[in-house]
Amino acid sequence: MKASFIRTCCGVLALFLGASTLSGCGFSSVMRLSVGACVQIPTSTSAYSLETVSCSRPHQAEVFALPEAAQLESEARRVCEKDFTPYVGSSVEDSALDLIWMTPSRESWERGDRQIVCLAAANGDQTLRGSVRDSAY
Repeated sequence: MKASFIRTCCGVLALFLGASTLSGCGFSSVMRLSVGACVQIPTSTSAYSLETVSCSRPHQAEVFALPEAAQLESEARRVCEKDFTPYVGSSVEDSALDLIWMTPSRESWERGDRQIVCLAAANGDQTLRGSVRDSAY
C-alpha cells in the first residue's frame, strides 16, 4: 500500500480568457475544463489555463471532478478526496496517483468563478497514458 502525496495549487487565477475546452491538444481556461480532460500540471501555483492533451498521449493529470464550494480549501480537499475513489477505482491512500486541487483566486472569485478543479496526477516526473477512470491505479 502506497500513501498518496497530496498537493494543492492554491490561488489559481482562473480568469475567463475566452478559451474553450479542447478535446485534443492545446490550452484551456481553468474555468472551462471538463471531467475527463487530460492535462499537464502548471509549473507555478498561479495559472490562467492548463495545457490539455489527448488522454492517449503522455500527460501528468486528469480532471475527475469540478465541485463548487464557498469554503474553498477545506471543502476542496474533502470533496476531491470523496470523488477520487469512485472515479479512479481506488482510494487516495491506496493509489499511486497524487491528488491535486485548484481553487479560484480572490480576483477570479470576484469575476464569478466558484469552481474547484480536482486532478488525479502522476507522481513526480512520471506521466500517464490513457484515462485513469476506473483504473484502480
